[in-house]
Amino acid sequence: MKVTPLSLKLIIYFFLVNSVQFSIEFSYNIPIINLFFINNYSSLTNESIQYDSLAHSVIKMTIGPIIGFFLQPIIGALSDHATFGYGRRRPIMILGLGIWFVGSFGTLICSIYPLLPVTLKTISFNELNGLSLCDGLFVIFQIIVAIGINLIQVSYRSFILDQFDWIDQTRVTLIGSVMLGLGNVIYYGITSIICLIYLTQPNHDKMFLTNARLITTFWLNVISLFVMPITVYLFCHFVNESPYPSGNILFKEHIQNIWTSIKQINKNMCLILIVVFVGWFAWTPIKENTQLYFIYYVFEDKQDLSFLYFNFNRLIFGITVVITGLILFIINKKPILTMFSFNIITGLCAIIYYIPRSSFKNDVLQCFVSFLPLISSGLCYCQLTSLPYALTRKVVKTDDFGFFVGLVNNSLTLSQLLSQLISIIINISINKDSKDSSESLNQYQTNYYMFIVCPAFLLSGISSLLFIFVIKTPDQNSKATDQNETTQLMK
Repeated sequence: MKVTPLSLKLIIYFFLVNSVQFSIEFSYNIPIINLFFINNYSSLTNESIQYDSLAHSVIKMTIGPIIGFFLQPIIGALSDHATFGYGRRRPIMILGLGIWFVGSFGTLICSIYPLLPVTLKTISFNELNGLSLCDGLFVIFQIIVAIGINLIQVSYRSFILDQFDWIDQTRVTLIGSVMLGLGNVIYYGITSIICLIYLTQPNHDKMFLTNARLITTFWLNVISLFVMPITVYLFCHFVNESPYPSGNILFKEHIQNIWTSIKQINKNMCLILIVVFVGWFAWTPIKENTQLYFIYYVFEDKQDLSFLYFNFNRLIFGITVVITGLILFIINKKPILTMFSFNIITGLCAIIYYIPRSSFKNDVLQCFVSFLPLISSGLCYCQLTSLPYALTRKVVKTDDFGFFVGLVNNSLTLSQLLSQLISIIINISINKDSKDSSESLNQYQTNYYMFIVCPAFLLSGISSLLFIFVIKTPDQNSKATDQNETTQLMK
């Protein structure tokens, strides 16, 4: 297939289309500032309220995926056969924006109450009741946020499949990875800077990091209320989506369309789902649970700085994704080979996670070495979020793009949930059997990374070779869905 020549106008269009991914990542990274806000209700007096990174990861990686698992294929299928004069993807995005705004505004309101006693040395019983109520409401609004983000994301990715052939898909989705990484860099860069500012204050007490977390995340939530609508507006205003005839499709017909899409699942699509599942199963723990290694293993004597290390962890990951995405956008000629190589490298780097802490005599060397698996996982992430979607464009028929985007997302959702479940089970069982918490967490890290992460990345690298069979198949769609070719998008 002829590769569309890259022009400055087309590159700008790539970034414009993927600006939605930036705002999605920025919004989705807002920490659960109320959930598990208090580690131990019985020892609050004169104690710092610690940031529970494990709880944050578990909630973040379960609420959204569980909601998305049921919604995304349905949302995609509905948009595949929607009949709107404004296009078939954009109205769904606008609906998602409205739902997201309600949920995000609700989380903002819930985050006001915990700000009230942040300067107090003690927290009264009534304030604990208020925090518990905020926790419950926060969960509800987080579910609403997840629904809105799913509506936006599935429609946005389906539109990209509509507009670009599978070769351009790889390039445009790599820009999506860049925007995703940029969202991480800006968000966690701000939180890291604020934490460092509080840390350098000469008179800070045990509550300084709690203050930093609550105040910073509150204002970042405010910023997200503006960023998301702006990027969705830019997307809907500038993208070139052909209108579809207005009409009414009965609910029964939508069900029939979904069933028809299910029957059209072919072996190539199954191969894509397998690679996505294995890849995300390997990748999820190394990003979502790496902060446990930082806090309880490398920096076990500095646990009061857990939130700072958590943010610094994410910042490094975001920088890696941005740089890798830009490089691959320019020189990535063999994406399957690249994906295979990155997985093998990450699997080997993950061995570092069970090197005994006592082996590192120098703190600087210890810190640097501990970043290597995280950085290498960023390399994998760029290909994992681009190549499967690009190949979906190659093997799926036009009217099934949204449905199969939902299936791809479901595959990664299942792998995330399974990975998190294994992490929780191992963590609970080890802490239950051991009396020493530090020893338990060290043992947890050793078992988890030795027996899960390293083999998973090696298996992910091997499974990525299945894409060779997918690439060799004839294209289902030689042209974009709309009458406009990729080279006409900016006219």
